[in-house]
Amino acid sequence: VAGGNVKTEVFGTVEDYHAMWRNYRAKFEECGADNVQWVMDFSRSIHKDEGFKWVERLWPGDDVVSWLFFNCFASHPESKEKFRFGSVVSRIYDKLAAASGPGHDYLSKPWGIGAHGAPEELATEDRNAHFRQITECLDSERFPQIKAYVHFSGHFVSPDIREAYVSMLQNKSFAVNDGTMASNFSGDVLVEPGGDSHESKILAKLGHDED
Repeated sequence: VAGGNVKTEVFGTVEDYHAMWRNYRAKFEECGADNVQWVMDFSRSIHKDEGFKWVERLWPGDDVVSWLFFNCFASHPESKEKFRFGSVVSRIYDKLAAASGPGHDYLSKPWGIGAHGAPEELATEDRNAHFRQITECLDSERFPQIKAYVHFSGHFVSPDIREAYVSMLQNKSFAVNDGTMASNFSGDVLVEPGGDSHESKILAKLGHDED
């Protein structure tokens, strides 16, 4: 939510969105579903002021959100510093931390990168740089609030970026992953065990203490 690049027709108000979220959660609770994590996932565009203004507006409430996620895709050559993974994440991370407060206490939630990847439209060197940037961010411990990274699609993983991608996956920061590792590469895409390679996704979680 909040400021994606796809133009779609909008229905309702911010208040309607809040009510929808609470209604969905109430329905799950009525059915006895107690193993659900409620994730608010924002578009990468919140790194800009125009997009970020929607974060607080759309936030449905501290009591009904389990995780706060935001996306960060590679979209420009590595030479454009402000669009590098670390730069974009830094802007979003710092904006969220500074805006956290009663009623929108973002820091009370674990955060995650809801989707990231480097599409094939980019040059190979730039795609590799995207994953190396993530590894550098993990090693630097610059973003302690971020507890999970989700890789968008197996379509984005090909042999020419294998080394950088595997290095990221094998980073010591990751405590758990979905079982898809370097040994599961087959052909020119990543194959998830028991799954469709064309729809494969990676979820890797950072370990964190329970407060």
